[in-house]
Amino acid sequence: ATASDWGRLIYLLRPNHPEQAADLSIEAYRKFGNIDQLLEALGIYSELGNITAQGRVLASLGHDKSEELAN
Repeated sequence: ATASDWGRLIYLLRPNHPEQAADLSIEAYRKFGNIDQLLEALGIYSELGNITAQGRVLASLGHDKSEELAN
């Protein structure tokens, strides 16, 4: 599957299953390295008010990547 395939699946899941869409966005980011997918996941978690998931994702990135995103 390509990054576009993952993107379409995430788009389809998001309205009814946003948590799963966010989880898939993280997996897609890890697989393809597309920062947009990471930001989409963090945005979905934010909309859901899931601070725990946001923290888990940011912690998994490591300090350097978290600093890069903050700037």
